[in-house]
Amino acid sequence: MSNESRAGARLPLEVVEDGRVTIDEVTFALGDSETTGGRTRAFIVRPEDSAARPVVLFAHGTGIDAEYYIDEARRGARLGLAGICVDLPYRPPFPGPLYSDERDRTALAEAVTVLRQTVDLAEQLPGLDAGRIGFIGLSLGATVGMHLRAVEPRISAFALVSAVARIADYSSFPDHPATRELVEAGRLDAYLDLMSEVDPVTNARAPSGAPVLLQFGSDDWLVPRSSADELTSTLGAAADARWYPAAHELDVQAQDDRLRWLADGLSGDRPTD
Repeated sequence: MSNESRAGARLPLEVVEDGRVTIDEVTFALGDSETTGGRTRAFIVRPEDSAARPVVLFAHGTGIDAEYYIDEARRGARLGLAGICVDLPYRPPFPGPLYSDERDRTALAEAVTVLRQTVDLAEQLPGLDAGRIGFIGLSLGATVGMHLRAVEPRISAFALVSAVARIADYSSFPDHPATRELVEAGRLDAYLDLMSEVDPVTNARAPSGAPVLLQFGSDDWLVPRSSADELTSTLGAAADARWYPAAHELDVQAQDDRLRWLADGLSGDRPTD
């Protein structure tokens, strides 16, 4: 079944559910962390009823924080999904996009830890079905998501938005002041080796049965087509790659598609052809 016919056969999200949505802001303790201060903030967005709902974790990119995804989580709640939007270690004031040293790898590794502890939180909260968990990540959040897929079996489906195969593939990377400093200091190769541990293409090779929806924008100047194609190819049959006439953050159609895709997958209703 083509992406177009699959999307066209469905009703708009707004007519699926007209019940009320609750939004709770919480903070919770983390393990040892160099960048989070030992606690982080999350928003829990869910339908206002007593049913146990499938959970979607939302991972933001650089320059933004957990609040970025609240509106999308509200749309997901209309599909019966509970969302957890969590602050990650590279939120502001972390410099965008990166420091270009060891702190980058540390922040991304700690983001994976934060998200795994968010899964722990979901298992403890009422009204959440922690046996059905999905993930949405944008840009650097997609990088974290691919790493998470390699190590966290409790998450069963991943929607990755504007992902690259490697951190250095971003079109902005060569001209970033920190990158120029790496080149001048002769440390670029060492930095790329360091970051290869968390590069999406590295983690895409890890054994995992979790399907991945990859969403890309044809007008996204940050993600080269060659990098998107390499990541898609590396994932192989696990990937469902879709392109949109949009820039880096994509558009409402892409948002609706990934929420539908996760709702279908977490309910066991995703089409297989």
